[in-house]
Formats: sequence, structure tokens, C-alpha cells
Amino acid sequence: MAIKTLIYFEIVTTMALVLGLLVVNLWAPGANMHIDPATLGNQTEVRQDTQPVGYGEFLITLVPTSAVGAFAEGDVLPVLFFSVMFGFALLALGPKGGPIIEGVYAVSQVFFKMVAFAMYVAPIAAFGAMAFTVGKFGPSSLLALGNLVLMFYVLCALFVVLVLWPIAWAFGINLLRLMRYIAAELLIVVGTSSSESVFPRVHAKLRQLGVDPPIVSLVLPTGYGFNHDGTCLYFSSVAVFLAQAVGINLSIGQQLGLLAILLATSKGGAGVATIAIARLEKAIDAKTFEFELRRHAW
Repeated sequence: MAIKTLIYFEIVTTMALVLGLLVVNLWAPGANMHIDPATLGNQTEVRQDTQPVGYGEFLITLVPTSAVGAFAEGDVLPVLFFSVMFGFALLALGPKGGPIIEGVYAVSQVFFKMVAFAMYVAPIAAFGAMAFTVGKFGPSSLLALGNLVLMFYVLCALFVVLVLWPIAWAFGINLLRLMRYIAAELLIVVGTSSSESVFPRVHAKLRQLGVDPPIVSLVLPTGYGFNHDGTCLYFSSVAVFLAQAVGINLSIGQQLGLLAILLATSKGGAGVATIAIARLEKAIDAKTFEFELRRHAW
């Protein structure tokens, strides 16, 4: 089941990245912005001395230097690597690992409750982020960003119709009935721009639906770490949007290279919008874009 899950996640996220690149090139939401990076002032960080990181070096960075370091540094991919290794070790212990598993489950319930608390203030945080953008760059910034948001929602709808719907139909699942079943959770995701906020509720609803608890406990958390379809759509489209906004034409080869990078960096991508921006900044090659926009600017 774990192997099937990971294969499915990899295929679907690749489809999301390809679809995002296709739509953003056809829609071109940033083509008429003509932004000069020099005018962004202290919102721009020019990285002249940054050296590109090779794939070998990137894979090495996935292995944390210590168990505590994986969490202290705040990088999600090393945490995922440590979590998978920890899970394999627990599995190898057999019955001896039972108390630890129960303890991990109890701690997870505490984190679920903390997420539920944060969910109530998430709309206020989203309001603050939007107020900062308008106050800093003026109301005109809403036109270009509104075009980007419109394109992104169309992109999400296309992904549902062209990818998720055929997959659900092939496995005998009525996608509309499933969406009605989790309608409240979907509205929360739209309002908070974060899928993390509904993880506890989706976990409970899938078990109420009759899905085996071991399957839910395996597939759902793994999906939150490895199957960020919305994040993949966002990463691929916004990366090209930023290039269009400053007048940089990305070649097919460069966009395929970006696709290869995002296949790795989208794993473990955060479900919170401003944190996802930071992950996108790390994925952009400094020598290609020659600047890095801070997360709050966009």
C-alpha cells in the first residue's frame, strides 16, 4: 500500500506541475506588469555570490545532521526523512514499539487540537497579509495579483476536471458526492489558504466514511507530505509569473529544469501560503532570476 501510494502521488504531482506550466504560459498573467527589480528597493535581495546547488548536494541535505536538528532548522524535507526512518525502526521493533506508537498517537492528537485553535485566527492572518500588499504597493497591485488569482482558480478547476475526476471515475468514486461530504472542510481551506487546517477533520471523516483506520493513518499524512497538488500548481505557475513580471523569458529547457527541481522541492511543501512562498524562493535559481522576492511582497 505504501509503494502504491507513493507512486500515485509522484504521478499526480507531475501532472499538476506540467498543467501549471502549460496554463501560465498560455494565460501569461504577468506579461504586462513590466516590473524593474531595481524599483523594489529593500524588498529585493540580490544574491550575487550564491552558487547553484547540484542534485547530489541537494539529496545530501535531505539527511539531517541530528534528530533534533531536523526539527530545529525548520526544513520539512529532513523532518520527513527522519520520520520515515523512525517509522521503519518502530516497525522493526515489533511489539516492543507499541508503547512508543501509542505515545506518538497521543502527541499527534495534541497537535491536531493546536491546529484547530490556529484555524480560528487564520482568516485574520490572511487579512493582514493582503492589507500589507495593498498598503505597500497600492490598490493597482490588486489588478495583476487578481489576474493571477483568477488564473490559479481556473487552473485548480482544470486539474479537478482533467486529472482528479477521471481518476475517481476509474476507481468507482463519485467525486461530487465526496466533495459534498467534505464541503465544510473545503470552504475552510479556501478561507485560510491552508490545507493543514482541516487535517484533523478530514482524518475523522474518512474513518466515519468506513475507510480502514490503518489506511487513513498511512495515506492521509503521507499525502500531506508528498502529494501537494495545489502547491505544485502554485509553484509552477507563480515561478513563471514572477519571470513574466520582470520581463525574463524562460526557455523550454529552463522550464523543464524548473519542473525537475519542483518535483523534489514540492515534497514536504507547507500548506500555508506565506511559507509556501519561502519554499518557492528556494526553488528559483538565483542566476536565472537574479533576485529573490520576499514572501510578503507577493
